[in-house]
Amino acid sequence: QAPVEDQSNPIALLDAVCVSSHRLQTPTLGILVACDSGIDQAYVDALAAQGRLFGGKNMQGARPGEVAAALLFADAAQSVLMGEGPFPSLHRASWGSREKSADERGRVSAELLGRLVGLALEASKIDALKILLVSADHDHNSSRESELAELLTEKFPELDVVKDAVKVAQACGSMHQVTTTAALCLAHQYAVDEQLPVLCTSLHDPHWRAAV
Repeated sequence: QAPVEDQSNPIALLDAVCVSSHRLQTPTLGILVACDSGIDQAYVDALAAQGRLFGGKNMQGARPGEVAAALLFADAAQSVLMGEGPFPSLHRASWGSREKSADERGRVSAELLGRLVGLALEASKIDALKILLVSADHDHNSSRESELAELLTEKFPELDVVKDAVKVAQACGSMHQVTTTAALCLAHQYAVDEQLPVLCTSLHDPHWRAAV
């Protein structure tokens, strides 16, 4: 597998691996690992000195935390060697960049995220009504919360933004980038346990959006 130039988003990275594997017809087996920690005093002090630490006077600040996640992936032939299935399938992903930063003042639109989710559903040939859970990588940021809520209202009106959307970073802190891998892992586990399709979205970044 040739190195992927842009490895900033795990969803795009996994999609590139899947496309390359299919195109070259090469046996594919790998593990995506991501980990980060931001709980030591020096890290917290640095956030505070920069005015970026979450608190009563800074509700949009970063929350210290840590996370480790790993996702094992393989092509259909290699999956057979791992034991009994069925195994969840990772479909083609969609991604793009917002024209306006989600951190700027004013209303945050979910138009791009909704379009990407629509493309992801088309690629997987899964009806939106069959999606009962959304796994997202954003933290407590209010603009991301409103963006996800708008998406659910538009695409999945039957889902509850609190009960039916897992927001991994709200449990393990503002460890952006790493939380995307954790969101993928939670989506995978849900698909394994419930044998149902699940949508994974990335919206922690001010501009980058992805869905799979």
